[in-house]
Amino acid sequence: MTQIILRLAGWLAGKLGTALLIVAVVLAVGALYLFVTDHLEKEDQRTQRMEEMRGRLAEAEAAAERLREEMARIGAEVERTRARMEQAGELVRQFERLRYFWMRLVLRGEERERMEREYRRAMEEQEREAARSSRLQGDLVAADGQHQEVVGEIARLEQQIALLEADPSWVVVYTQRAWQWLKWPLVAGLLLFFLGPSLWKLLAYYVLAPQVRRFGPVRLVEGEQPWVGVGSSRVSEAVPLAPGETAWVKEKFLQASDEELRRRTRFVLDWRIPFTCAATGLIELVEMAHPGRGPARTITFSTQEEPTTELAVITVPEGGSVVLRPRYLAGVVKAAGSSLEIRRHWRIFRLQSWLTLQLRYFEFIGPCRLVVAGSRGIRGERLGPAGEGTIGAGRRTNQDSTIGFTPDLDYRSVRAETFWSYFRGMNPLFDDLFQGRGTFVCQEISVQARAAAARRFWSTLWNGIGKVFGL
Repeated sequence: MTQIILRLAGWLAGKLGTALLIVAVVLAVGALYLFVTDHLEKEDQRTQRMEEMRGRLAEAEAAAERLREEMARIGAEVERTRARMEQAGELVRQFERLRYFWMRLVLRGEERERMEREYRRAMEEQEREAARSSRLQGDLVAADGQHQEVVGEIARLEQQIALLEADPSWVVVYTQRAWQWLKWPLVAGLLLFFLGPSLWKLLAYYVLAPQVRRFGPVRLVEGEQPWVGVGSSRVSEAVPLAPGETAWVKEKFLQASDEELRRRTRFVLDWRIPFTCAATGLIELVEMAHPGRGPARTITFSTQEEPTTELAVITVPEGGSVVLRPRYLAGVVKAAGSSLEIRRHWRIFRLQSWLTLQLRYFEFIGPCRLVVAGSRGIRGERLGPAGEGTIGAGRRTNQDSTIGFTPDLDYRSVRAETFWSYFRGMNPLFDDLFQGRGTFVCQEISVQARAAAARRFWSTLWNGIGKVFGL
């Protein structure tokens, strides 16, 4: 009862914590959205007001310019009027100095009347010009007053615009500063993002990959070994367990087994390589041992998680061995009176190893049986001279399909057959080429979804690390 209450409390606490986290995240996102939206709206309003003020400022400056032109025109007209008025006044003064003398002593009646008429016209002209000058002076004063008002409006608008320009949204300010600071690295990053993978693939295919062929193959064991047997692949594999034999099985591949088998948990397949076992799923295995008497017992291997997976048994005889990628291993059967031996081979000082990022190989020493899992079937091919039931002295296969090979084969990586298949992600950069006398094991097809995912950034990184260590 206590256990049930504790589990219920833990479940409720987990649900409550998740609910609180969801609420906090939603509120934070909502608050951030409202905050940014509010600042953007204020910035939009500020921009609109600045545009309005700039429009009014332009109109005021145009009006001030028109008033200055009008004042200049009126001033010029005032000067011309003053000149005409002074000219008329000078003429009046001349008439006044001469009229009494000439009119009394020299001029006769008609000439005297003509001079009087001219005198009166000069007086009238002086008065008209004086009145015109007075009116123009009034217009000039009025225009100057309007100009002063417009100049004051211009100063006020410039002050308001300056205040608006000095108070931008800091979201916009920091965005603009970030753009000015990061625009060229950002452009370079975008170019690398869009063009970098294509350029890298061109470089890898046409420059780096051909270098691998210049160096010799990897051969882990000198001399010939006994042939290993590769059984037919099927969806489920019934593996007999003879007296004295022990099997270690991945839990997900264990479908059924005889009740008489002794069972226990083996936490790590080989304690000498614990990290490798953890990375390839060879931990928390089910150990099954024959009780030691009676007929052979049976273990049925299968999986419900991956319907395209098939299994096959590789039989490694005494004196033989097979190099295997541990991630394909579903189970191991150890022969009676022997222990499981896994040798590690490092090939660090080879250019091929660094270009293909495969620095380590795992060799499973016989006698033992290895249950391997592959996609849509598993096939073993024997290579060797004609007349030994082999298919030839050399064989190329997709690197994603290779499961393992016998160490007496010459193994090298060769460039993919076509650039387009590599560029489109249908084939890795390198194919595996096996030559000599021996056996290699491959799955019928490489899992495209898994292979494609492995070429994405993080999956590629993890896949590369696993390949470095031969996993």
